[in-house]
This record gives sequence, C-alpha cells and structure tokens, in this order.
Amino acid sequence: PATSYATTVKLYKTKSLTMLMSLLYLFCALQPCLVSSQVEIQDILNELHLKAQDVVMAAGEGNTIAASRVLDVMTTTLPGIQTDVENANEEIDKLKTQIANQTNLIADLFTTVQNQSMLLQKQAEVIELQSSQIQMLNNSQEILINETKNQLFEETFTYVRSVEDLAVKALEDIKNIHKRIDHLNTTANTSLGSCKELYEAGWTEDGTYEISPDGNKTKVYCDMTHGGWTLVGIVHTCNTRNLDEPNNWFVSGLKSDDRLLYNNLILHDAGLMSLGTARFGDYIKTHDKPMIKLEIIAHLQASQKCTYYKDISEDKVFSTLFDVNNRDYPSKTCRDEQMTDNCVSNYIGQMPGGAVTLFSNLKLYIGNQDIGGFGVHMRMNSDQNTAYSCICSNTGKNTLWHDSGIDFHWGNGAKIWIN
Repeated sequence: PATSYATTVKLYKTKSLTMLMSLLYLFCALQPCLVSSQVEIQDILNELHLKAQDVVMAAGEGNTIAASRVLDVMTTTLPGIQTDVENANEEIDKLKTQIANQTNLIADLFTTVQNQSMLLQKQAEVIELQSSQIQMLNNSQEILINETKNQLFEETFTYVRSVEDLAVKALEDIKNIHKRIDHLNTTANTSLGSCKELYEAGWTEDGTYEISPDGNKTKVYCDMTHGGWTLVGIVHTCNTRNLDEPNNWFVSGLKSDDRLLYNNLILHDAGLMSLGTARFGDYIKTHDKPMIKLEIIAHLQASQKCTYYKDISEDKVFSTLFDVNNRDYPSKTCRDEQMTDNCVSNYIGQMPGGAVTLFSNLKLYIGNQDIGGFGVHMRMNSDQNTAYSCICSNTGKNTLWHDSGIDFHWGNGAKIWIN
C-alpha cells in the first residue's frame, strides 16, 4: 500500500540523515586535534628560535660558557624535539588522510542519499499515478456496471412489455376470431352488402367478413377502424415490364388469389386483383353519397401512403374505373373524406392519345408538400407506353417518396376501398 511505502521512505531518510550527521560530528571533532597539534609544533619552533638567539647573543658577548651550556641543552633536547615534530607531522598526515577519507565518504554518502531521495520521489510519483489510474479504472468500472445494469433493465423491461403487448394482442385476436365465427354463424343468410353496413350493425373489429352485395356471399376485408370500408381492389407492388395488366382488370374482377384480397395483403409482383364492379352496382345506386378511397402505396415502404377520396354517386364512375372509357366520367376527388381539401376533377383511365392510364390531376403528397410531377399513372396492356408495370409516382429526383429511381419511379402499389 502507498501509506506503508511512504513510511518506509521516511524511515530510510531519517537513518541516512543520522549517519550523515555522525560523520560531520567526527569531522568537527578531529579538526580541533589537528589545529592543536599544529599549535604545539609552532610553540616548539618558537622556543628553539629563542634558544638559538640566546646562543648567538652569548657568543657575541664572549660568554662562551653560557653559549656552550645553551648548546648543550639544545643538543640534548633537540633530538627529542625533532622526534616529537616528526611524530606530530606523522599524526597530522594521518589526521589529514582520515579527514580526506571521511570527507570523500561524506560526499559519496550525500550523493547516495540524494540519488535515493530522487529515486524514492520518482517511485512515490509512480505510486501516486498508479493510484490515480486505479481510482479512474474503478470509477470507469462502476460507471460501466451501472450503465450495463440500466441497459439490461431497460431491455428486460422493453422485452417484458413487448411480450405483454403480444399477449394482449393475442387475446384481442382470439376475441375477434370468436366474433367473426359468431358473425359467420349469425349473418350467413342476411343481405348485408358492405362493411359499412356491418359497422353500423355493431361490428367494429378490422378483419375478414362475409357480405352479400349482390345476394351472393363473398369474403372481404373490412376496415372498421375508419367506419367500415370494404377492400375491393389491389395493385400489388412490382418491378418488371412483363406483368399482365388488362385495362378491364378492375371492372371484370381479375384475381389470381383472392386470399390476398380478403386478408388485406400486399405481395410483390402478385399483379392486379379486384372483386369486380358489377356486384356492387345495386349497392351504389341505393346508398347515399357512395365513394371510394384510393391509397397509393410506396414501392419500397408499404406503410407510406397518399390517400384520396373519390365521389362515385354516378354509377358509371365506378363501373368504368381503370378502363379506357373512364375519362368520360370524371368526378370530384379530394384528399379528405369530408371532400373539402385539395379537390380536383379526376378520372382514372386511359389518357387521350392512349399513352398511359392516368390518375388525372392527382399528385403525391407528404403532409402538405406536393412531391409529384404531372400526375400518377399506370401502364395497361392496351396503352402505348412500354414502361415498367404497376404505378408510377412521377416524383423525379425527389427522394421523400420511397420508391426506386432505377426504374424511373414505377412499381408502386394501390388499394381501392368502397364505403
């Protein structure tokens, strides 16, 4: 741990400083000895100098006896003094050598202490950095753990909610199936002619029902969410030039697989499907303000739609829909069911000159933004144009409508409903 390491560093520094102080103390103790020895030698030399002066003076005065005595004393004492001086010099040399050695030792030890201090300082910095990194790592791990917990909780909660939603939907579907079974059992011999009549009779669940618009039972898909609309025709999405698209497909009741029609399913390249117009003729004549709902469906995104509502009070408007002669029976067509928003006069049939089957004056909208060109159109078998099949959005370079520019925006689908 960093705390134990710091304590060890402190103890080592204390011991090193103690040793250094001891050596300094020894140096200070030896220094007076050296000075003292030098003083004693100087005193001896001074004494010899004085005695020599006495000899010279005695000799100068003719006092040979006194001079001789002084010389005798000097001769007797001089060897001892010389020996003492030599010994003192030797001691001084030894002391100098010891002091020099101790000085070098102190310098080396001081350098070692400095190096050890620097090393300990670096190690302390490394330990502090590692401690900081460990703390950051712990914080990151804690954040990651919390984020993972939150994510797992959210995913688990979302999954549980989705399972609950699926269970609720499954129960609703079971109830709807029971209602449809009851409906089939109770209305098999009735004369209800449309999904709207079923809706007005209390049937409010979307799904497949049986109706008898011309006295003959037929399965249809009913949109009860919006008040009882009967699906009577589908233009399936596609991306080919070779589909069979006769001009009378809607009038004649062309359908290769009516299960797609009464189950409200769009299937790519499945072609054109219709219940036909004849079986709804009497129903249209006897009901107030009949209309069709036209949904243009994007080729690459079935959930993207542009919806129009078209008045079919004149039975010829409905009985010639998509056929060559429909341009002779234009009717009011609007973007809302109340027939007030962006209303135009429209026919859905072969345009003059026979180039294409035109949804005249209809453009595609996303919200209130017009993204179409001169109008939505199709290519039927008798049309002169040999372009791709299904519906052309004519949106050009606009990418808001999700179809493909590779085939020049053909391949879109449609659903036709009657109320």
